[in-house]
Amino acid sequence: MEGIDIVDIFIKKREEIIKRYIKHSAAIYGQREKIRKIVELIDSAENLHVYGKGRSGDIARSFARRLKHFRYRVW
Repeated sequence: MEGIDIVDIFIKKREEIIKRYIKHSAAIYGQREKIRKIVELIDSAENLHVYGKGRSGDIARSFARRLKHFRYRVW
């Protein structure tokens, strides 16, 4: 029985990560104008209100915390 070749595993995982990165980068690049508009709306707002319920609420609270780290007024 041969041992596990850690180098092969590392290379395989690295390739998987790169493929995922390329896939998601292309999706984001295609949405640049929409993302730019969202950022402009967030920057121009005096206050930000983020709502959600259940799991969506968990994500909304996490997003609000991140915005607070950047000194936005979030409720």
